[in-house]
Amino acid sequence: NEGQHPVWTVMNQSGVPVAAQPPAQEGFTISRRYYTRAGQEVNPEQIRQNDLMVAVITGEALARDETQQALVVDLLPAGLEIENARLAHGESTTEIAWLPELTETLHTEIRDDRFVAALDLAAGAERRKFTLAYLARAVTPGVYRQPAVFVEDMYKPWQFGRGALGTVKVD
Repeated sequence: NEGQHPVWTVMNQSGVPVAAQPPAQEGFTISRRYYTRAGQEVNPEQIRQNDLMVAVITGEALARDETQQALVVDLLPAGLEIENARLAHGESTTEIAWLPELTETLHTEIRDDRFVAALDLAAGAERRKFTLAYLARAVTPGVYRQPAVFVEDMYKPWQFGRGALGTVKVD
């Protein structure tokens, strides 16, 4: 700058982290577990091709005094596909008796590569926890990275929670 006035500059960066990001709790907690339809926990590193599992996502908003609209995103690893509960041999998540009461969602999307749900979490201790579930089928043998399940406040993205990364092995 050879002039008399300051020069302003702005720089934006984007990219993919080099190292795996650890679990985080910045206003939310979140985790995902897999179960058989009978309710037995499944080790994701010991799945057989064509196994149908129930993915259960649990979490909680840590701020008790404010209403939040949260977005939950669970990216699927390669090798798994979401099974439409209405088409899974007459099964649906409401027919799996061992499931706890599921949280009502404002919006749910079952995409090819992810499960997405929007939640309205009211202020007060009794409405801050959430439980979601969907069916996933092991379709392609191999060893895959399991992305972390993620939740964030849609209007305050600095409030978020990230689960642990993992490995899925389909035999």
